[in-house]
Amino acid sequence: MLKSKKTITFMGCLLLPILLLSCGPRKSGLKGVGLTKNELLLEERKLIEKLKEQIELTPKQVDQFKVSLEKQKNEESVEDISNAITELETFKEMLELKDKDSQQAGLSGLNNYLQEYIPKLYTIRCRKKARRIIASQILLLENIKQQALSKYTR
Repeated sequence: MLKSKKTITFMGCLLLPILLLSCGPRKSGLKGVGLTKNELLLEERKLIEKLKEQIELTPKQVDQFKVSLEKQKNEESVEDISNAITELETFKEMLELKDKDSQQAGLSGLNNYLQEYIPKLYTIRCRKKARRIIASQILLLENIKQQALSKYTR
């Protein structure tokens, strides 16, 4: 009985991020339903707030992060954003492996990735927290990708 509860809990933890990704803004954009620019910006603000709470950013770090996001929107191509999403998904997969070295490499990769956008950020050591941050960051990048795609289609 106890083992089945642990298994159900473990499966729930694995399926929740998949559900979040499948229900994110990417779905509607790929089907052609497309969100308006204002809806995308509103969603972006919500995702930034969520990330701010998860990472516990100071106001200065939030400002730095917003500047980095604007830079990504203006300078990076859709392909660059897709590559960043793939990189984050790789870190997430590494964190889910049982191998301690792979888990450590995933944490290290995430920390290095976040340091590029938020200087002087504390090191994230908790795997569960890292997975939540990655899921939120992927949703945020998907939103930015949608905004970039909407620029090209209008």
